[in-house]
Amino acid sequence: MGRIKSLVSKSQQEDGSGLVLTLMVLMVLSVLAVSLATVTIGSYRLTAKNRDSVSVYYVAEASLNETYEEIKSLVTDTYQLDVNQDTYFSMVENVMDETNGRTMNDFSPQFSEKPTATIEIQKISDGNPREYTLTSEGKIGNTTRTVTKNFTVGYKEKDSGGGLPTIPEGAAAVVKNQLDILGGTIKGDLYIDSTTPKSVNLDWGNYKSSSLMVKPGFDLNTMITYPNNNYKLNVEGPFPQEKNADFNWDQLENLISNFPQFESYPVPSDLTIYQDSNDPSSNKHQLIKDGSLYVNNWLIADYFEKLVLDHNVSFKDIIFSSNYTLNIDTNNKDIDISVENLDVSNGHLNILGNGKVTFHIKNKITFGSGSTLNVSGSTNQLELYYSGTSPVTLSGSQKINGSLFTLQSDLYFTGGAGVNGLIISGGKKITYDGGAYSNSYIFSPTADLILKGGTKINGAIVSKTLSMDGGVQLLTSPFNDSLGFKIEDEDNPNEQNIELIVSEPVIETSND
Repeated sequence: MGRIKSLVSKSQQEDGSGLVLTLMVLMVLSVLAVSLATVTIGSYRLTAKNRDSVSVYYVAEASLNETYEEIKSLVTDTYQLDVNQDTYFSMVENVMDETNGRTMNDFSPQFSEKPTATIEIQKISDGNPREYTLTSEGKIGNTTRTVTKNFTVGYKEKDSGGGLPTIPEGAAAVVKNQLDILGGTIKGDLYIDSTTPKSVNLDWGNYKSSSLMVKPGFDLNTMITYPNNNYKLNVEGPFPQEKNADFNWDQLENLISNFPQFESYPVPSDLTIYQDSNDPSSNKHQLIKDGSLYVNNWLIADYFEKLVLDHNVSFKDIIFSSNYTLNIDTNNKDIDISVENLDVSNGHLNILGNGKVTFHIKNKITFGSGSTLNVSGSTNQLELYYSGTSPVTLSGSQKINGSLFTLQSDLYFTGGAGVNGLIISGGKKITYDGGAYSNSYIFSPTADLILKGGTKINGAIVSKTLSMDGGVQLLTSPFNDSLGFKIEDEDNPNEQNIELIVSEPVIETSND
């Protein structure tokens, strides 16, 4: 009986311990639940912030790249216009200024938030090329990220075929000092870089298809001399307009001053033509002898097909006479021929295939009779560099179908003769007379250029002075871009390596 009481008493003492245990378990579970909820909520918040941060970065980057592509197109389109360096940068930077501060918001909403991006463009340096920084700040809600890209914009002089300055579109002549238009027909614009008194002299002619482009500040009353008081400039033409030529005279003069040095190449071996190749005692002609080339024997016409040249060569003299023709085959390669004297007194040169032949002539060029060079080939297949002092004279039916670059000699064309191609001259005088005819682009910054006696020029002229008289025709035509002398300007060797626009990688400058 006492034992039973003892057990009952002990049982009564343990009443409520289960409740305590249960409460402790519930407390632990509650703490775990709260902790789990805190971690979950924190993770969600972190995920949401990270999501917004990634999204806003892409918004900033996309806006920056879109703006850069717009600037890139702007630079390219502006460069295609007929503008000089100052105008080019001014036009580009005016559009950049309009873009500066622009807000871009053409984005889809992100979890009920509207993304935006703000664009800033800052110029870092002047000169050529110029450096800029493009900045884009993206924003979604209270989250922002900023990215930047550095880029440079450059300007390079346009080549009108081999380092030549650009002739204004539609120009028939660009003249530095003096225009004496005393007769003839002009179709195309006349540009003059002088505003001095009496720098333009006019007489009666057909100028109704021509405008006279004069620099700002001109005074027609002092600048132009008319044939008499009955001459009405606004009726007869050339019709005056205020417009700068924007012609780069320095570039042209630098091109001439960098005239290439005379080169010495291997001298070809002697070459003999036989009437019967199997009979050494038959009639023969030494086409190449002691370093000179002689195109002056009937065997060339009947027993010699072509002179094959696959490398650059040097000759002492090249002599054409007796109206014979030499065919040169370069195996479609470009070949240089250096020669002391080129004598085309009576003969013809043909170039076979697609290769180009470039002559470097040191002392003298002689033309005679009805001689021709490359009349049956393409104009861009022949180039002549001449460094001698003796004048180059073409008359009668003498023709050069190619380009001619003379360092210092004067040029004289008469009697239907002429050059079909590009002429660059560092000489003091160029004369066309007696019905001379040329499809030519003439660049002669130091020359007095005289057109008279029924001359017809179809192309364009750049000269120190220009005089026209006596039934002359000066007709403009678009420049042939396949023509040109590739000469590096030693004073500015890297000028043509300037890129229009170059960018660096995108970088981030801040992350909220």
